[in-house]
Amino acid sequence: MYLSNSHGAHLQTRRSKTSGTDNRPNKNWHNVDKDAHQSAWLKIVKKMDTIEGYYSLDGGDGGTWILYGTDIVNFPLDKFIVGLAVSNADDWNLAEATFEDYTIDQYIFPTAAPSISLAPTAWNPLVDIDTQRAGELYLESDTDHDFDILKGSGTGLDHTSDSFTYYVEQVPDASMSAALTINWWSNWSVHGRAGIMLRDTLDANSAYVFVGAAGARQGAVMQSRALAGQRDVFHKMEFINNNDGPFWFNLNYVAGVGGAPGTVTGYYKKTVDGEWIELAQAPFTASRSAVLIGVANSAGETHQWALKQMNVEPIQISTNNLG
Repeated sequence: MYLSNSHGAHLQTRRSKTSGTDNRPNKNWHNVDKDAHQSAWLKIVKKMDTIEGYYSLDGGDGGTWILYGTDIVNFPLDKFIVGLAVSNADDWNLAEATFEDYTIDQYIFPTAAPSISLAPTAWNPLVDIDTQRAGELYLESDTDHDFDILKGSGTGLDHTSDSFTYYVEQVPDASMSAALTINWWSNWSVHGRAGIMLRDTLDANSAYVFVGAAGARQGAVMQSRALAGQRDVFHKMEFINNNDGPFWFNLNYVAGVGGAPGTVTGYYKKTVDGEWIELAQAPFTASRSAVLIGVANSAGETHQWALKQMNVEPIQISTNNLG
């Protein structure tokens, strides 16, 4: 996204190495603002492989962002460089530009809730998906404990739609392993769930795979939804013990190749030094170049004050088969 001294603000992209470069207006080139501007606020937003270019003439975030255009740019391995650039139109003069308030922020996409603003929602690792009340997160760095405290609301992972609190991060769609230790989780609802969630989007009806604990001390459970809007599949549940923890879970994801579904295998252990026990397998297909992985906690209750505490060690994500 650049500001021309004589032709206004424009989004310009090159879609592949050595290919041509072009402006990408969302409307006819003759109708875009090409007035000369000595100053403007500029913004580029990357949403997976979609690039959006914005400009503002009245204050940026304090004014109005105008969407100039969009384009699809696939960066190899999703690696890219972000920075400031100045270029002159000839070979014998130097161009000078003054930049202020340059920032780089991470955004979640798609946004968890509709917004009337063109600007995306800032990334928030704690997300409530269709819950009665807000969940709560207290990181180990902010407490006197060696574990995180995640309090989750929601009615459960149920059929075609889910309701839970999600402590989540966004990572590239690639093979990985996620290991989780739940130190304590007391929940006597049979619909309660606490564990690892691999998810396609933050929509309530998104495709997902879950491996974790079932409420009412039912044991280790694995369930999934292959495609958005479908009914979920209950794969298997095995009793662990008659306690409220600790529990050990592992979700191993082998990403699909060439559009084929990937495979997720769920494991659990009965003791910290015990062997991993395979629970079940499920398919998973990502609709984007990134997936969501994190800790899910659902109270599994319908009343408005539903909130259940889980003491959990930070999730460990790696390329190991069983982390």
